[in-house]
Amino acid sequence: MHFIIGSLTAALLLWLGSATAAELPPQPKPGPGPAELSESTLRRTLQTLVDQATDLSPQLLRREAEHQAALADVRVSQSQRLPQLHLTGNSRARDLGGGDVPLGSSGSALNVNLVTPVFDWGRTRQAVSSQQQLAHAARSQVEISGEEIAAQVTRAWVELNRQHMIISVSQDYLDRMQYLVGLLDEIVRADPGRGSELRQAQSRLLQARLAQTSAQTKAREVQLVLGRLLGNDKVTPVQGHRWRLGRFNLESMLARVPEHLQVRSTQAQASGAEHQANSIRAGARPRIDWTVGKSTLEDTLGQQQPWHTRLSMTWTAFDGGAARSAERAARQRSEAAAQMAVQQKIDLAYQLRAADQTIQDSVARAHLYEQLSGESALIREAFFEQWYHLGRRTLLDVLASESDHHGNRIGEVASLFDGYQAHFDGLFAAGALRQWLGQESG
Repeated sequence: MHFIIGSLTAALLLWLGSATAAELPPQPKPGPGPAELSESTLRRTLQTLVDQATDLSPQLLRREAEHQAALADVRVSQSQRLPQLHLTGNSRARDLGGGDVPLGSSGSALNVNLVTPVFDWGRTRQAVSSQQQLAHAARSQVEISGEEIAAQVTRAWVELNRQHMIISVSQDYLDRMQYLVGLLDEIVRADPGRGSELRQAQSRLLQARLAQTSAQTKAREVQLVLGRLLGNDKVTPVQGHRWRLGRFNLESMLARVPEHLQVRSTQAQASGAEHQANSIRAGARPRIDWTVGKSTLEDTLGQQQPWHTRLSMTWTAFDGGAARSAERAARQRSEAAAQMAVQQKIDLAYQLRAADQTIQDSVARAHLYEQLSGESALIREAFFEQWYHLGRRTLLDVLASESDHHGNRIGEVASLFDGYQAHFDGLFAAGALRQWLGQESG
């Protein structure tokens, strides 16, 4: 009796297998897709997005305003080299008593003095040089902001494409789990004793939906980031996961570090503080000015004063140590900025080496995952055939092989995009991202 029941059950399963095998959805190739994008295509796409973000960036406008303010400060310092015309006026004085001699003047008066710097120990020249260096630093900050905007857009765009590829891979996994659940649902109708297998498959189906939902959530978050940068959260990802980026030349990138925008900005700040210290030191010494002036004040006889000219010396002999302390503060700021520039060079070199290492590791890891995906695809098909047609595998083996294959494909995508992101991070660390975007498409 048991033999007859077993034979009928086997025959029923074989019939169901023949009826549903043709409905098996086409299985994806190892890896998330064959499409390959050229470097010129990637560059054009990113350049369009970066230009859009640059036009809308308040950060860049703020940096540009600061640069214009620094240029205005330069003109303020330069104006001190020119003759200074001073006008002062006095109303008619009234005696208040208490003295024996009345004021010998009548009416109001206008005083005109033209003061021309003659010798100030280089105070004005050093002040101009200080402001010019600070203007150079401000200009570098404008360019740095452009690089930062490009890096922000690039990171978000790479992450958007990563999540969309994960969504695509997760959809394949979800379709496969839905097929297995549908298949088991038909089997359980014929053999209710296999209901536990259906529950296992349904559990994996829920996991597949959760994985896809998680990727969709991350993709929406990245779209919001792009919306903040571009004013448009409807950025379309590219089709394909194979990006042909040029080789990352570490030695060439390291050679750019001494001239990096951030380093140049900090060095300019150090130089500006040094010139400021020299200006303060010169300002503590006597200065000589040439003055030409006249007053409209009349004496008691109604006679006006003539034009006069003279050399005048101005010197603050004692200021409580204020000038010396101000000079010391400026020199310490210069030293701090110089040391910051040294640290920046070290950090940038480290970032470049780390990016190069990440690129190499990611490429190697992606290649291994690609090979592993091919093998796991064959294994899962073999396990499915052995479970469904021959009964030599358990459903748990089939589900485990499906999960392994999905994990390998996700690993391949993650490794590839880790390498892409490291490549762009390396260009940013070298201060070459905008230059790379602006290259002619080949």
